[in-house]
Amino acid sequence: VREYWPTGNDKIQGIAAHNGFLLVFGRHSILIYSGAQGDPAGEDGLQLQDAIRDVGLVNQDAMCNIGSDHLFVDSLGVRSLGRVVQEKSTPIAEPSLNVATVIREQIAENRDTVRLSHLSSKSIAICLFPKDREAYAFQLGQPGMTGGLRATRWTGCDFFDGVTVRNDYKDRELLGGRDSRGCLMYFGYSSPAPYQMEYESTTLLGGDALMRKMVPKSVSFSYKSEEANNLVIRWSFGSNEMRFKKTVKNKVNAPEFTTNKVNLGSSGEMLRVGFNVTIDGNGFSMQNVSVNTLVGRLIV
Repeated sequence: VREYWPTGNDKIQGIAAHNGFLLVFGRHSILIYSGAQGDPAGEDGLQLQDAIRDVGLVNQDAMCNIGSDHLFVDSLGVRSLGRVVQEKSTPIAEPSLNVATVIREQIAENRDTVRLSHLSSKSIAICLFPKDREAYAFQLGQPGMTGGLRATRWTGCDFFDGVTVRNDYKDRELLGGRDSRGCLMYFGYSSPAPYQMEYESTTLLGGDALMRKMVPKSVSFSYKSEEANNLVIRWSFGSNEMRFKKTVKNKVNAPEFTTNKVNLGSSGEMLRVGFNVTIDGNGFSMQNVSVNTLVGRLIV
């Protein structure tokens, strides 16, 4: 192995098998051998199939096989072997892309203790940080628009590992507890606590010359929500605090997509628009925001 590291020198962090290949993970590179199912010393035995640089494994417990792919943790996040092989180096999109900023900091601080496990009956992979008692649960399946998997942050994690136990009744997910907690069972979920979602735009209209030609009169916006009765639109001119606001009320029997218009009732330079809404178990998405301006005698 020492002769084939693409970086010239590396250290084995873990060994795994996937789809008939033998995977040798270093700290900064990966070696992939074919012929792993037969006699390694035979005529069709182990042969180096691929060597990938700039991607590695942080420790032997930070990887798991999910059947269709093999996930592992390197210094930049949770990786997919399929994507790494396809792109031959650090991929543009990885499973943990949606939480990249926070998870990279935790990996750097917990490189030797971070763990990765697969709860197959729930279709989730758990990246656990035992020292912090925190974890990120990644929903396996179709990635989002960013290329990353949907992720949920768990706190107060008092377990070290998880395993799926199969029986005639149903599959059960068991967790190995810590601090004398024994064997725990994973089922159901707790609704998240309500939180405030806030959005603030960049300058929508700016510049003295432009503002003299185009006077903002109102803002139209479309949104999709199960419940948005507490939606508030805020606006301001310049870099000052957004002191103008209006609560938006849903129409009775509103359609799936609702469009509202709010008259600004003020004018100035550098228009900024913001929204805030309390998320309490229901989804919310803003689809479109547009400024209606007065040009001459016409509102466009």
